[in-house]
Amino acid sequence: MNGDAYGNSSATPAVGTTREASDAIIERCVELLADGGIVAIKGLGGFHLSCDAANEQAVAELRRRKRRSNKPLAVMVRSLADTERLCHIDDAERDLLAGSIRPIVLLRRRTVGEATAVPPTSSPSRHLSCMTCPSSASCSPIRRFNICCLPRQKPAVCTRSS
Repeated sequence: MNGDAYGNSSATPAVGTTREASDAIIERCVELLADGGIVAIKGLGGFHLSCDAANEQAVAELRRRKRRSNKPLAVMVRSLADTERLCHIDDAERDLLAGSIRPIVLLRRRTVGEATAVPPTSSPSRHLSCMTCPSSASCSPIRRFNICCLPRQKPAVCTRSS
C-alpha cells in the first residue's frame, strides 16, 4: 500500500501490527484513492485492486494494467441506496444485493442525464457491475476496507489483481 498517486509500489506492503498502525495505513489508502491512486488490498482469496470509480484517469490506468479494455469492472458502493443512485434496480436484483451473499450483479446503469457518478470508463457498455458493502464486521477484508475508505455516495472500482 506504499506508493505514489498512480499506485506504483515503492516498498514492501504495509502491515498494521497495532490498531494505530492499521488506522494510519487506512488513512494513507484514503489519501491515495482521493489523489487518483490505485491501491492493493489483501483479501481472503488474494489481492484486490481498488480505485475511485469516478476518476477516469485512475480507471483507465487500472484497465491498462489489467489489460482489460472492454469488460465491465466491479463497482463497490457503501449501500443499496448508493447503488440505486447509479443503476436501475428491479426487485430480484435488489433482493440479491440486500441478501446475505451479496454477489456482484450486472445492473443497468443510469445515463449521464440521470446524474450518475460513474463515468463510462468503469463500464463501456450500458451495464454496470455493482456490489454493496455489508456493514457487519464479519465481512471480507476488501469489503471492510472499502467501508472505511469510501466516502458516502462515492463508488470504487474493485477487481482481483490476477
